[in-house]
Amino acid sequence: MQRFVDLGVSVFDADFTLNPYDYLRDIYNRKDILGFRSDNMNFLFRFDQGRAVIFNKDCPRAMGNNDELRQLEASYAARFPTRAWHFQNSYTHGAPDLKFKAAIGRFIAQVAEQASFTGAEDIFARLSQGGTLDNYVDKVATLPMQVFLDTCKLPYDQHELAELHRSGSAFLKSLENFYDEALIADCDTGLAYIRDYMQGRFYKLESDSPLHGLIEAGRVCGMTDDQLIANIGGMFLTSISNTVGISSAFILRSLLREPQAMQTLRERPELARSERVIMELLRRDNHVKALSRQFDKPMKIGDFRISAGEVICLYFPGFSMDPNQWSQPDTIDLGREFAGENNIIFGGSLYTCIGRKLTMAFLANIIDGFIRHLPPTASISDDDIVVDGSWMAERIIARMPIRLE
Repeated sequence: MQRFVDLGVSVFDADFTLNPYDYLRDIYNRKDILGFRSDNMNFLFRFDQGRAVIFNKDCPRAMGNNDELRQLEASYAARFPTRAWHFQNSYTHGAPDLKFKAAIGRFIAQVAEQASFTGAEDIFARLSQGGTLDNYVDKVATLPMQVFLDTCKLPYDQHELAELHRSGSAFLKSLENFYDEALIADCDTGLAYIRDYMQGRFYKLESDSPLHGLIEAGRVCGMTDDQLIANIGGMFLTSISNTVGISSAFILRSLLREPQAMQTLRERPELARSERVIMELLRRDNHVKALSRQFDKPMKIGDFRISAGEVICLYFPGFSMDPNQWSQPDTIDLGREFAGENNIIFGGSLYTCIGRKLTMAFLANIIDGFIRHLPPTASISDDDIVVDGSWMAERIIARMPIRLE
């Protein structure tokens, strides 16, 4: 049996980024293969594989704990001190105090409830004006960050807003790219900007900022101010723009390619805020690409054995398009049900995305804006979409024009 079949295409290729199902549909039912190989990496792509790994109680760990990468990280620490500071102080480098983790959940719920998208109406209104919107991604890029900062009563000007977005993107782009020193250096610069921004406002928060409760909970848990700043910056300021903004671009592309689903949402606008519907739109397409795992212990998947120490990547678009898990996976089904362990869009077990509730709330507002303002004649063409395929952890649309008439 062949463990990994070569697809003959790079995972960084633009067409593969936009249309992975076209390349994977014929190998889902091949029992003689474990996964696919691309760019000298091995990928698991079936839903049951992803669920088995994500919910594994032995917890396959993120790549980065082997001797080679520990030595590499030690060399980076000397040259990129802010990045080292971030990982030394961030909870992502170890399990957070359970009380602080509970406080994060309360904070997220509070931000999700209080977030206002009234400032986004100018962006949505542009969708009603006809002509061609040259780049949807530019319009929405900083919107999630803007809403988050406004809700947390963190002051900013337009330059700071743009730099925070750029800095967060630099951090995310470096994930899973351990050997690219240019990306690591850019990440270090970005984290320095985020740290300096937070330090300048950390002691001057308005009394009604939702951050107060999170900070006080952290101090009760014995966290230092550096740890609090690294965690707040790392959990929210580095990720919210791409998680929400780029996923919304993939969702909009899907809806414009399936006008019946868009029409149903126009006729029943309350569905735009349904968790089940948002989960289906994210299943159909979102920004998550691949995460690497280095297994602590041997693991058997089907007829194949993964050895201890072996590094394998989880390819999330493949999980979402597996026809053995989802009927008509390349079609939006607004009535599809999600429950329990059949829902791994946000991970699971110890690897569940902590910002899930915030992402869902922000996307609900953006999807609502789509259906209120997009004309029925709106359309896009993949030929016009520009993909930045250089990211490993995420699929990035850099430019997406929309014809509005």
